[in-house]
Amino acid sequence: MITTDDLVDFCRRTADRVGLPIIADADDGGGNPLNVYRTFQRMEKAGAACVMIEDLYSAKHLSGFDEGKIISSEAMVDKVRAAVDARQDDDTVLLVRSDLVADGGPLDEAIERVAAYAEAGGDVIFIPGIPLDQCRRAVEAAGRPILTGAPSVQAARNNGVGILFVGAMGGIATGAMDRAMAEFIETGAVGSAGGSNLAGARRLELIGNAETVERARRYNVQREGGQ
Repeated sequence: MITTDDLVDFCRRTADRVGLPIIADADDGGGNPLNVYRTFQRMEKAGAACVMIEDLYSAKHLSGFDEGKIISSEAMVDKVRAAVDARQDDDTVLLVRSDLVADGGPLDEAIERVAAYAEAGGDVIFIPGIPLDQCRRAVEAAGRPILTGAPSVQAARNNGVGILFVGAMGGIATGAMDRAMAEFIETGAVGSAGGSNLAGARRLELIGNAETVERARRYNVQREGGQ
């Protein structure tokens, strides 16, 4: 299980290396509104451009296992208020999430919930499991942009989606590694699965190798044996 400390640390390490705005998932914010206040501050200081908190409490998104309870809308509103008060930079975005639909609850109530969270200070809404063609309704009710998944950028635009979440990327990467390992275990070699292998030059580019080499030369690292 991932702790709040783990989430903050991962946010910090990512922000340190990625020159793009980061959406940091803070789960339930660590507990009650006082925990949320502190968690939001820590995420913001760690470099998050956007922090997401949700109304699902306790056990997290375990397939085949009863999840934690959905807290009351009123309790979540207090968490949102705490996050807003904790914010140090007006440009830091608060993403408010309701897991009611994903937990089997009615969409109408989920929309009412995110509208209340938006009124309390949420900047962007997220309802996992919302049908794509219902996104405009949620946006109109909350008066805020919505983050969700869609099969394409055009489909997202056609349905009023403000931020497109491409969740398939993680599955694609994991799938490539899974196929390669399965082939290696079965045959003792990576053959057809190797077609997904990233070219060496591109890998070096992604880790900033050229910049590091230039820095090493500038500071005479090679001549002095890396001292």
